[in-house]
Amino acid sequence: MSSSAAGVLDGEIDKEKTCVSERDEAIAALIRQLREKDALIAEKDALIAEKDAMLTEEKDEIKSLPSYCGEDDEFTHHAHGLGFEVAGSVRNGTVATFDDYLHAQKKLRSKSHRSQKWKSSTLSTNDGGGETAGEMPNDGGGGMVRTAEEMRVIRESILGRRGAVVQWDNINIDVCQLDGDETDDHHHNGNIAWYLPPVQRQRWCDDQTLPHVNWGDLFFDLFYVAAAYNLGVLVLAATEGNGGSEIILRVFLYFFGSLGPLWTCWEAQTFYASRYVTNDYFHRLVEIIRYVCVGAAIYNIKFVSFSNPASDSVMMFTLTMLLELIMSMGLGLELYHKAIGDKISIKNHTLDDFRFGNGALFALYLAAFIIAAVQYVQSSKGQEGGLHPSVDDSAVTTYENETNDGKEHRVLGGTSHEEAYSADRSKWDLHDLPLTLTAAAFFFRLILSSIRFHYRGRRGDVRDWYVPANIDYLIHRYGEFVMLMIGEGVLSLLIVHTVETREYDVVVFCGIVTIIFLFVLKTESEPSDPSTHALWRSSVAVMSYRFFTQSLTICLIGFGVSYKSFLYEIYREDIDHKEVNYLLESKIFSGFLTGVILSLELMNSSHYGLEKSIGFLFQADDEDKKKLNFPVAIIAVVKVGITFFCVTLFTWTNEPDTLAVMGLLIVVALSVTRVLDTIFIHETE
Repeated sequence: MSSSAAGVLDGEIDKEKTCVSERDEAIAALIRQLREKDALIAEKDALIAEKDAMLTEEKDEIKSLPSYCGEDDEFTHHAHGLGFEVAGSVRNGTVATFDDYLHAQKKLRSKSHRSQKWKSSTLSTNDGGGETAGEMPNDGGGGMVRTAEEMRVIRESILGRRGAVVQWDNINIDVCQLDGDETDDHHHNGNIAWYLPPVQRQRWCDDQTLPHVNWGDLFFDLFYVAAAYNLGVLVLAATEGNGGSEIILRVFLYFFGSLGPLWTCWEAQTFYASRYVTNDYFHRLVEIIRYVCVGAAIYNIKFVSFSNPASDSVMMFTLTMLLELIMSMGLGLELYHKAIGDKISIKNHTLDDFRFGNGALFALYLAAFIIAAVQYVQSSKGQEGGLHPSVDDSAVTTYENETNDGKEHRVLGGTSHEEAYSADRSKWDLHDLPLTLTAAAFFFRLILSSIRFHYRGRRGDVRDWYVPANIDYLIHRYGEFVMLMIGEGVLSLLIVHTVETREYDVVVFCGIVTIIFLFVLKTESEPSDPSTHALWRSSVAVMSYRFFTQSLTICLIGFGVSYKSFLYEIYREDIDHKEVNYLLESKIFSGFLTGVILSLELMNSSHYGLEKSIGFLFQADDEDKKKLNFPVAIIAVVKVGITFFCVTLFTWTNEPDTLAVMGLLIVVALSVTRVLDTIFIHETE
């Protein structure tokens, strides 16, 4: 009996010990949770203290900021959030430069990201992403999104106060939600105004936020794919007549005379969208009319028609580009008088657009159109007067559109036998003057853009003359445009006459794979962190990146044409049963491929700068002495060797299939070196 009682007692004691152990574990878990909560509260208090210190610093900076306008000026410059960062970043007395602006914007971006992280980690009271009574809906990432009612109030308050800069400063609005790509119900119920003034997208007080994808941009970009294709056919004319100096010079002038206005048009529209938001029927109609002009201009890009004074192609091209420029200048005039935002910087920036760009372009485009119109009228009346050469239907055409069955087919950018030009022309004559002027306008704009930054950077504070652009949007748009040019290479390979020969198949297959690897090289040329992009670095880096993007665009068009030239000659060789000398085509292939890889390498270096790029070749030892970084130096030597081999590729062989294989190996080798760069440079930094 006693042993049984003792067993029962021991069981009770064990149960009690188990309960005590469970309570101890629960207490320990509760203590851990309290400690974690205390840590979060401490983190929250630290961030609040940091924000309080920032506010105190900003208040002191407001008092110390200089006045940029007279007291009687209606558009007095006001300090904004980014202005506070600029004030702390100025390295040249009291004048903020463009580089100071970039540095300040990156600081503001970093602080905004830290603040967003704090909101997500310490202020979220609903871990499941749901909503509680009285709270705004959560976007799933811890950040708050505006309700439809709040957006309606903000719209009415902002668009109803068109001249109140101070009131803008008190409203922290996500302008991206004012874009024309919202999914709110009110966007689809017909509640769109006929006219609203442009709204400044990127305020000095706002962080950089990439806008939503604009489907209109993607659609209208397809126009430039057709432009690249027609420009490629124009370059193909250089292979006719054994590529004499006369035709090469004329192709050069016609190429840049056509590309220049189209590139200027695309870049002007891109920068406009990066700075201003429009969402009304008036601006949509203007955009449609502008692209009607662009489409008409692209349709008239034909080498033979440009060379034939009896054709109206030059006149129509210069007219449509002039009309597009006039509409662009009209939008600038609207910005000067109607835009909502920082009035003083908008006005000065718009005036600079006219002084350092649109004014000179308008004069050159107008002169080109008048000359082309006079020449066309004189030609139509039969008054040659030495202004144009004779037209000979038996002369060479730029592209043979007839198949072996004698039927003629329409080829994009191609020409017909009625559009033949005479081969006995001088290297340059008066009929080339209109497109010579448009080509000169393209190069003149590049020079004026550099002068503009240098001149304005020395003259005054960046906040007085520069409207902030959404840099992430520019990075996105430049990348999209280059992707379109890479895609044009695929069109050059596929939209051609075909023959079933091994040589033809090798060129097509290697060409497609090469284009894919060029896409890989382009994506690897962009930094994974957008804040280290060249457009975020300095004014010199911005100008360099824009220039290398243009050179890459030109070389990609020419590189695609080189494949088309190979395939065309292979087709003609098979149909005519005549041996073809591919020397000129191999030179074009080698030259444009070299241009592509050099542009990609220089574009990649623009993100770091010349000094840092050279610094990668060296590393510090234990005694902090510089010594050669052998893996990186070997990679650099390999790149130089690949480039030299590419330059001299046409001297090794002229066979299209062999050249296509060599081109593929060159691009693959460069892709490997780019991976090695990532291993030995960026992952060890």
